[in-house]
Amino acid sequence: MDRPWLVAIVGPPAVGKMTVGQQLAARTGFPLYYNHQVIDLLTPYFEFGSPSFERLSREYRRRFFEETAQAGMGIVATWSWWFEHPPETAAVEYLIEPFLEAGGRVSFAELVAPLDVRLRRNRTEHRRAQKRTDWATDEELTAQATEHSQNTTAEHPFPWPDRHLRLENAELAPDDAAARIQAHFGLPSVDGA
Repeated sequence: MDRPWLVAIVGPPAVGKMTVGQQLAARTGFPLYYNHQVIDLLTPYFEFGSPSFERLSREYRRRFFEETAQAGMGIVATWSWWFEHPPETAAVEYLIEPFLEAGGRVSFAELVAPLDVRLRRNRTEHRRAQKRTDWATDEELTAQATEHSQNTTAEHPFPWPDRHLRLENAELAPDDAAARIQAHFGLPSVDGA
């Protein structure tokens, strides 16, 4: 690869970020770095959202992205984003900065699905096997959906529209969603993808 490339898959919990990311990684050869790898590393020691958790999470991700950008890697990453909360956008800017400073590319695929679909997906064996989800109750996901704009809206649009694909994936198979992301951004392909 001539320059680093970060493909960020964003959206609310249980929308399918990790599963679509796994398919996109298989299609592109970019490794997948999903949000829960850091969350699950830290939560046995620090409560989710605590100041210690937030500091460690932010700095670990930033250092990881600095290293991958310096190495010229392509990578698929996932995270949630509260679009109505300006500090969240500032945190995303901080994370993507190493790729931009290295002359790399940053692309965002935003996944969208109704809450009832996400509640069903939250219970799948695949999701439960990949990450710690004891916190992810129906009540918690419903509360988050009520309290935060975890997808873009007319009131809270995407800050970098030229780097953005919004994809409704309620009825879309994960590999089909990955294929659309790959085609939209012109991502490389491994043999057979």
